[in-house]
Amino acid sequence: MLDRYCRLHHPTQITSYSSNSRVFKFLLQARAYPEDNIFWVHGRGKCSFWIDSWHYQGPLTGQTPNLKLKVREVWKNDSCDLSKLATLVSLDEVDALAQQPIHQGRPDLLFWKTTSNGLFSLKDVYSLVRQEGVDSRVFTGL
Repeated sequence: MLDRYCRLHHPTQITSYSSNSRVFKFLLQARAYPEDNIFWVHGRGKCSFWIDSWHYQGPLTGQTPNLKLKVREVWKNDSCDLSKLATLVSLDEVDALAQQPIHQGRPDLLFWKTTSNGLFSLKDVYSLVRQEGVDSRVFTGL
């Protein structure tokens, strides 16, 4: 599905069109619930600097027009390029972002925030959906 629907844009930036499949439309409706509960630990830095949640404050979307910037473009040789970072975010955010752990050479890892081990589980998503009283019609169509 990524190749078909997300070739040109980040998955969180995709909008639904009448030509999309029914399953894909349901996935777009349901995506907000997992998006709020994921966290990226960057290694090679392929995750999006602005759109992905890779630091403790959540995504930085809305602060820049350059949504294609990757984390690896700001972190070089296991350290943050503070001068480049200062051109992108406020000085308060520079300090917070510079403290992020770096695991270069390893793939970026996706962690599920609501479990103690960081592993995604359908059971946890089901519990989350029930707690939030989510409209079940979104999920019954999947």
